[in-house]
Amino acid sequence: MKKSVKKLGREASACRGYRKSLLERFDELYEQFGYYEDRAVSRSFPGEAGAEKMRGIMAGLREHGLASLGGRRVERIRDVQRSVSFDPACPSEQAPLSLPKSDVLQFFLEGGTTVSARPSGTEPKIKFYINCAVPAAGLCGDEGGRGGAVRGDSGENQPDSGIRAGDSRRKG
Repeated sequence: MKKSVKKLGREASACRGYRKSLLERFDELYEQFGYYEDRAVSRSFPGEAGAEKMRGIMAGLREHGLASLGGRRVERIRDVQRSVSFDPACPSEQAPLSLPKSDVLQFFLEGGTTVSARPSGTEPKIKFYINCAVPAAGLCGDEGGRGGAVRGDSGENQPDSGIRAGDSRRKG
């Protein structure tokens, strides 16, 4: 943390020399590299039936995968539980993973977005983690150039995600 604060201070000093604010420098970096945003979406499945439904969703995603998500093609699937990674267009051609086994599925989409699905070990819910990389200009209607790459309700404690194995439609 100390090193980060020192680096930020040095960057702020350098910006003053160029008569720019730190925010203006961040805007330049966003313009050059794009903007990255992370979101977590939780879907709850209460009761015994909910636990079975969670297992069914994860099993269905494992068995059938997804061809696309949110209008973007899935380029690669990483199944951490089975220790494999593969292109959904050629699922028989699998590359081994050297990660500790865990009930996690990751979908790598065209354009750099990653969606990870992981059931909670202590609560009746599945968490979906979304990492989105987008250009700075025109971020989903965000006129300011920052924020809003992934919009919407966090979905906390909603009883049904509406996601089905093989379903490539955006749920909204």
